[in-house]
Amino acid sequence: MQSDSSNDAKLLRLSNALAVFDAPVGVYVVTKDGRFVGCNAQAREIFRLPPEDIPGGSIVDLYVNPDLRKQLCAKLESIEDEGGVYTNTIPLMIKGNQIFVQDYGRSIRDPTTHERLGYLCCVADITQEERYKRLFEKLPVGVYQLDKDDKIIAANEALAKILGFESPESVKGMWVGALYANQAEADEFRHIFDNQGIVQDYKIELKKNNGETIIVSVYTVKVEGDDGEYLGREGTMIDVTTEERLSRMLEHVPVGLYEARGVGGDYRITHCNEQFALIHQFERASQAIGLPIKMLHANAQETKRFQQALEEHDLKKEPVKGYELRVRGKQGREFILEVNSRLLKNSAGNVIGRVGVVRDINEEAALRQKVKEFTNDIGAVLHTYTSTLMILQHSIGPVIDALSPTPFDPEKRILLEEVEQALSGPAKQLSQSVSRFTEFAKTSSRMSALSREQWEQLEYLRDFLVSSNQLPFLDLLPPTFGKAASTILDILKEIEGHTMPRELLKQLRSDATELVRLANVIGLSQARELIFEMDHPVRALREHLTSPVRATEPRVGRATSFLINQVVQNLYTFAESRGVRFDIRLSRPHVEVDVHEREIVRALGNLIHNAIKYSWVRTQGKQPWISIRDDFDSENISIEIENWGVPITKDEIEEDLIFHIGYRGMFSSDRGRTGTGIGLTDSRRVAREHGGEVIVTSRPAVSGSDEKFYKQPFLTTAVLRLPVSTRRRVQ
Repeated sequence: MQSDSSNDAKLLRLSNALAVFDAPVGVYVVTKDGRFVGCNAQAREIFRLPPEDIPGGSIVDLYVNPDLRKQLCAKLESIEDEGGVYTNTIPLMIKGNQIFVQDYGRSIRDPTTHERLGYLCCVADITQEERYKRLFEKLPVGVYQLDKDDKIIAANEALAKILGFESPESVKGMWVGALYANQAEADEFRHIFDNQGIVQDYKIELKKNNGETIIVSVYTVKVEGDDGEYLGREGTMIDVTTEERLSRMLEHVPVGLYEARGVGGDYRITHCNEQFALIHQFERASQAIGLPIKMLHANAQETKRFQQALEEHDLKKEPVKGYELRVRGKQGREFILEVNSRLLKNSAGNVIGRVGVVRDINEEAALRQKVKEFTNDIGAVLHTYTSTLMILQHSIGPVIDALSPTPFDPEKRILLEEVEQALSGPAKQLSQSVSRFTEFAKTSSRMSALSREQWEQLEYLRDFLVSSNQLPFLDLLPPTFGKAASTILDILKEIEGHTMPRELLKQLRSDATELVRLANVIGLSQARELIFEMDHPVRALREHLTSPVRATEPRVGRATSFLINQVVQNLYTFAESRGVRFDIRLSRPHVEVDVHEREIVRALGNLIHNAIKYSWVRTQGKQPWISIRDDFDSENISIEIENWGVPITKDEIEEDLIFHIGYRGMFSSDRGRTGTGIGLTDSRRVAREHGGEVIVTSRPAVSGSDEKFYKQPFLTTAVLRLPVSTRRRVQ
């Protein structure tokens, strides 16, 4: 028996004798520039070369990227210098087909000079394997393989990206159980897999590398050995977080969603959520799928009317919004839905159906009708109220004239200080007359003229008439003093004749009558002023309440000076009664705005009325004023109304309180001023509907004053900003 060493020597000798081209793999030799020198049959088959001794041509012609060969040659030489072995995967283009080869090469050198003459290479066609590998790595879905312990042993780039890792290598070796966000879902998933060996389109929540949760759709299948042994599982996953969350949201959103498709308006429901089914009294959404949607309408007229609305809005390239559609549920009950919908079209522009959202507003619609009727009733009441105010306004004047003389200028507002001054003298005089009357009764022993209670009441009224500072509000003086004087006159009627001196009684009655007259004059004058003050707010309130149910007026171009003059004329009498003058200075009086005239006149009127109402009387005989200015910036015109008087606090402006409906400012009731708390709210709403805004500022009138010191006069500015008419913009 031969020794191992002799066998080894023999094997080596025989191997050296073999020609390299007889190797069972593709072998080829090329020059440094790539020209073929020789190749075996396997190489010829791979390169699709003719069966000749010298193939001719150059391998460079087969490269998809010829520059790549230069890079590979440099790489081979570098590896050889370091004692390494060169191998690489190369894409080639052969007769119009791309293939991939695994190439192994080495340099061939001159035995004497060691100059590099060319390259000897072995090549294998790995096209199928490379394509599978690239597909695995570049597939836009996550691909993975797990071992029997549920550890990841293979993953592509898409899977790493889905899970929030930088590369597939980062997830290899990870236990997949650490990725589940919900253990109950994980247990259910594993239960299905163990029983069926395959799971398809299973939605499960996972945790990404950064802790964020996502929802993925998983397909997985069991991997077994030849003997049936469980080796693990492999599969794919797709990130469906957005779609799934949207789907879940749409199923639970409290409105009905639907899609209906068909031709010529004969649409059938192709999709709807559960809420749509419940609204129409189905038990589940699947019961509604496939039904003609017109079956849900109350009648054919409703179907026709709604289809016309859809087509009319489609011509304007807009959806139908807030449409009230009468429908009939599966159980036969009729009710009203609010529908937002639009037509669906194919790529050719043909209508193929419609899609929309529905909401049950049956109770809301009934309430809307009641509100509409109630609004109309309020409008009628307010109309009657304004008429009544006008009648009272014209009736009070003659009564005041009949009670003349009056100590006040009938064209000006009566100040509370003037009221106190006008009443204090007559009240003091009446108190003195009562005092003389009661003193005489004591000295003459004629107490029998009145009861003890009546004498005590007279003494109380006597003292009260000279102690008006005990009243919490000065505006209570006229009715209180008038009532006191009337009570004295009523008591005097109880005195029997000849029990008291006639002259004493006459003087007492005269003084009491005068105080009653003066108190009535003041009260009526104040009532007339209040009518002046409330006339605009009541009219504005009526316009505000009834505007939604009035037919919408078309917008018209109006110059700002026209709108301002219209408001000033409406409020001139009120301003005159307050002694307020208008200081109007417009730099661009002819700039036009496109407006609903009634709405803007009301909004501007609210602002100017407030400015008049909250102006203070100036000192040193100066007349209160309202400044009206304009400011122009080529696209917007601002009407600025400024007055000197009642302050608005910084917090009320910054917190937007002054625009809350029904809110009246902290100092708005100064000196008995009245209001509805609606004017500013209404003005801003109207301005915004016109693409504009209302802005209010308030600052101390005296420069350097503390803004928190609200007992001083403030300069308050209300700005109504409106877009300039696009047809008549001034440059």
